[in-house]
Amino acid sequence: MHRPFVLLGLGAIIGILIAAKWQSSLWIGVIGLLLLWSGGSYLYQKSYGRLFLFLLGVLLAFLRFDHAEQENRSHLSPILLKMERDAFLNVRGVVDSSPLIDGDRLTFDLKVQQIMEERRGKIHPIPEETIRVSIYLNSGTEWHEASRLLRGSSIQGPFQFERPPALRNPGGFDYARFLYHHSIHWIGFTDRWQEMKIVPPTGFPWRTWLDQGRFELAKRIERSYEEPYAGFLRGMLLGERFAVDPELESQFAVLGLSHLLSISGLHVGVLVAGIYFFLTTLGLTREKTAGIILCFLPIYVCLTGAGAPVIRAALMTALVLMTWIFRLSKDLFSFLAVALLIQLAFDPYQLFLVGFQLSYLITAALVVGVAPLVERLPFASEWLSQSIAVALIAQLVSFPLLLYHFSEFSILSFVANLFLVPLTSMSIPLAMGGIWIGFVSESWEWLIGKFVAFLLGFTLQVSQWLFSLSWAHFTWAKPSIWWFLFFVASLFYVWVAWIGDLFYRSFHRLIASSCLFLLIGYAFVAPIWDKGTQITFLDVGQGDAVVLETKRGHVIVIDGGNKASPREEKWRWKRKPIDMGERVVLPFLKSRGIRQIDFWILTHGDRDHIGGVMAVSKRIPVKQVIRSIHPPREGLEEELVRFFQQTGTKVSSVQYGLTNRIEERIYWQFLHPDHQRKLGTKEKGNEDSIVCLLSIEGRKVLLTGDIGQKAEERILADWQLPTIDILKVAHHGSGSATTKRWLEKLSPREAVISVGEKNRYGHPHEEVLERLRAYRVRVWRTDWHGAVTVRFEDGQYEIESMVGLGDR
Repeated sequence: MHRPFVLLGLGAIIGILIAAKWQSSLWIGVIGLLLLWSGGSYLYQKSYGRLFLFLLGVLLAFLRFDHAEQENRSHLSPILLKMERDAFLNVRGVVDSSPLIDGDRLTFDLKVQQIMEERRGKIHPIPEETIRVSIYLNSGTEWHEASRLLRGSSIQGPFQFERPPALRNPGGFDYARFLYHHSIHWIGFTDRWQEMKIVPPTGFPWRTWLDQGRFELAKRIERSYEEPYAGFLRGMLLGERFAVDPELESQFAVLGLSHLLSISGLHVGVLVAGIYFFLTTLGLTREKTAGIILCFLPIYVCLTGAGAPVIRAALMTALVLMTWIFRLSKDLFSFLAVALLIQLAFDPYQLFLVGFQLSYLITAALVVGVAPLVERLPFASEWLSQSIAVALIAQLVSFPLLLYHFSEFSILSFVANLFLVPLTSMSIPLAMGGIWIGFVSESWEWLIGKFVAFLLGFTLQVSQWLFSLSWAHFTWAKPSIWWFLFFVASLFYVWVAWIGDLFYRSFHRLIASSCLFLLIGYAFVAPIWDKGTQITFLDVGQGDAVVLETKRGHVIVIDGGNKASPREEKWRWKRKPIDMGERVVLPFLKSRGIRQIDFWILTHGDRDHIGGVMAVSKRIPVKQVIRSIHPPREGLEEELVRFFQQTGTKVSSVQYGLTNRIEERIYWQFLHPDHQRKLGTKEKGNEDSIVCLLSIEGRKVLLTGDIGQKAEERILADWQLPTIDILKVAHHGSGSATTKRWLEKLSPREAVISVGEKNRYGHPHEEVLERLRAYRVRVWRTDWHGAVTVRFEDGQYEIESMVGLGDR
């Protein structure tokens, strides 16, 4: 009972999880009865006090989450659902977040106050519901005008509306749920910037002033440092993650160093320690110094974007400072629980954010575990013992969460954190101090900047070298809930065995450590044991990407999706161009625990088929590439082939008519193209796309690339084709393919069309859909159904999609 807030905090976590899973008034009654029983027992018999506090936390959190769910309703939906789908509506509202420009796209959150139907002139007042807005800019002039938009400005103009996109691929990011947890239910978009009426902030726009202050600090950083150091420091000091170089961000994510690129407890702690040292050196007492820092903390939290980790760190720091001021005893674990309760009371949805989970879990483990572990370590240096204890505990407790959320973990993460975190910790106060000193002495700012750049340069070189050791970075399929429970129990047993005073200590340490390593080993090999044969048609927009996984762990990928081509105008350049390989294919492969691709078939050299291959191949090794018969085109295809050759991947052209056994009851055969009878050219290779016939447990799957009518006629003339169970419709449903004769000969039962929603080509063409309907083929479209997965077992198959089932 000496830590009541800890019990309340644990209860709050359980209460929110129960409310999110089972939203039923029955649970309120059950928890209420248990609470009354335990409360009465505590009051009259002085027992079950801990249970009482725990259940109180459960009940209060359950009610708070239920209230949040009731409030998280859209007032716009009854209005927008009655409108025409693509109609423009005149919207008036207030910019509620810092506007961000990425290339030709301006995004921000808009607190809607009013909607007016342009044609009817009817006005609908809205009780300030927030939407996510995207404005597409058409010229450099519009870009410069948009860059001056401030948070707090009133804006009015025409917008179209759509629901946030549902999760469309396994292993992908659920953007709709992410926005729902931020109480955003609609997305507004427009390209009519010139029609916007903007009124600058009025009154006391303190958030605008903070944005401007952050902007000025960012300019000073860019003036003092070159890239990528400037973006790195903007992420570390100001919370501007978007400014960090994308490749650097990817490296740090793989190495488990992402916490260095955003404001967290490390940054707050280092900064507060630096201010404390400076002020006490000037002669201020500890109490006065604590008071000054306490006043500074809210400003710093708002200045850096008020993320969950920085709020947690600021709340804990504030509680510690208050114990200094009032000369009270401190209990960090209770302070952590108080910070948790405050944040969950304010927004219970934060519990589902990965940053929130990692921040509190790691901090709790460090508060409990570092001091006892340091006493057990045999090193003479206390600093070394603390560094090893912090890195080891952080890695062990974060391991299951990293597997759950990212399906990735590097065995070099411990080494990276052990050596690079201290270097970065030195850079934070020096860089921030250099910025403020620059207002007084530019020469000192320059000198400090040079030293910080040296530290950051060494840090980035080491991280790049560690990242290049690809053998140490593994993908892990998401384990089951039972694995997580056993892992937590095993971790607790390891802690007791190594820190506690048990009889037969050596025996317990051996058993506990063995259990932990066995669980980690099981998580590593489980995807190999748990394989079934399946083929997945991923939703990569207007492009193709297909993944075949077999029972024995063979992986064959066909094409890799699109990658946006660079734009001519510099102002249109995006920080991170859309790459379907990185956005869709790689997360899917990681979620499946795939660590090697046996064959990658590149049907032809169009960007919408090979654009995403490079991003995946840099992270997952490829044994062999099979490509079309034409020489690689200059640019993307040539660069891709060169990369494969440099990395030792075997690259070969397709062998016409070749039949291969992949494993028992799984075969493939290449039906097209023929080297001796080319239908296309190097630049126009659609008709010479690779066509592959798969036989999976007696079922036939035909993959057709972008062939047209000429190729279909040649294949029908050259081969006596069987009845096809699943046909990948050629060229995204273009009218130049999938002819009546083709369908008559193949008699497919299912047809999958890989196509982008609202694509500019009008795919799939209506005549193709009519032909498929005429032959009673069930149609699956990635623009309607998202990813389509076909599972094979005992000669039968079943099909499921991410969004909806069957033909629409």
